[in-house]
Amino acid sequence: MPGQIPGFATVKEDKIMAQSAGSPSTGALVDQEAERGLWPWLKYVARLLWRDKSGLLGLIMFSMVLFAAVFAPVIAPHDPIDQNRLI
Repeated sequence: MPGQIPGFATVKEDKIMAQSAGSPSTGALVDQEAERGLWPWLKYVARLLWRDKSGLLGLIMFSMVLFAAVFAPVIAPHDPIDQNRLI
């Protein structure tokens, strides 16, 4: 249909999808992907992050902080309170 936004269902299509699924649905792609399992959902999230560069950068930064927090005893094995004050 001209003027329709790609990827979004019209109200009529939304009602048809809700009736055919047998359960209430918002018509969003997330609802459809969640019914198929974990792997398609992960692929969907990866596609979203690949398109949204700021979201991908945020995920990378969060992963780096999480990595540093988990492996802090290995990265810095010495106690920060215990100092050599003779120098």
